[in-house]
Amino acid sequence: MTRPSRQRPAPEPPVTAARPTAADRPETTMRPVRVHGGRADHTAREERPGRWRMLCGALPVHPDDFTRTLCGIPCTGCARALADTADPAGAALRSHSSAVQRREDTGQPPLPRSEPRPPGVPGPAQRELTDSLQLYRRLALDPSWRHPTFADLVLEHGRWYPPAPWPAEQGWTHTPGRCFEAAHTWADRAGWTYVEGYALVHGTWPVAAIEHAWCLTGTGAVADPALPDGFATAYCGVPLTDAFRRARPDGRDAVLTVGSNLTLGPNTAVLRTGLPPHALAGPP
Repeated sequence: MTRPSRQRPAPEPPVTAARPTAADRPETTMRPVRVHGGRADHTAREERPGRWRMLCGALPVHPDDFTRTLCGIPCTGCARALADTADPAGAALRSHSSAVQRREDTGQPPLPRSEPRPPGVPGPAQRELTDSLQLYRRLALDPSWRHPTFADLVLEHGRWYPPAPWPAEQGWTHTPGRCFEAAHTWADRAGWTYVEGYALVHGTWPVAAIEHAWCLTGTGAVADPALPDGFATAYCGVPLTDAFRRARPDGRDAVLTVGSNLTLGPNTAVLRTGLPPHALAGPP
C-alpha cells in the first residue's frame, strides 16, 4: 500500500516593511545653544529623545547648556549646515565646486564633465570667507563709526589672495598663534608688505574665519610665517605701508585689530574715522 505523498505548503513571501518617507518622519527639533566655554551660538539638533548634538558636528550638547545666555555670535558651521538642509541641491553643487577647485589647486585632472572655474569668479573658499565677514560685520562696536567693525574695514579695503607655499629659500619654523609678531618680523627682515585681515582655516573652532596677519613677497604672493603650508584656503586683508604699521603705539603687535593683547582692543581711531590715505600699500 502506497502512502499518499505530502506536499509542503509553499513558503509565504517575506513581508518587506515600507521605507518611511520624509513625510512619515517626525519633525526634527532644533534649538540655539551656547556650550560651556564657547564663544559662539550653535544650533543643536535632537538626535533622539534627550540627546542633542551641534549641527556643525563639533560637540555633543548637555541639557545644562540650554540654560546659558546666548552671546549673539552665530556659528558659521551651523549656519552652513542649516543652509545645506534647506537647499540640498545647492549643497551638492557647492560640494562639487569645492572638489573641482581642490583638483585645480593640486594640478589633478578635472572631474568628468566639469569645466574649470573661469578667472575672476570667486571660488567656494572665497564665498565662505565673505559670508563669515558679513556675519562679523554685524557685531558693531559703534554704528556711528566709519567702520563699526574690523570686518567692515576689511570688506571695504581688503584684497583677496590665494594661498601660496612658504618661499623655499627662506628658512623658517612657522609660529601658529603669533601671526602679528611674525609678520612684522618678516616685513622688516625681507622687505615684504605687511597685511592684516582674515584667513579661512578649516578645523578651527568655533569658526573657520580667523583674524590674521601675513606678508606679501615682491611678486605679490602670500608668505605666511605663522600658519604652515596648506592650513589656510583663502586670505582677505589690507596691505599696509611700512610707515603706517611702524607708527602703531608701543605694546601693540596688531595694527588694526585686537592682536594678542586682548586688553588693548582694536584700533578705534581708524575704525572711527577711516583708514588714512597713506596707510594702504600699493600692489607690489
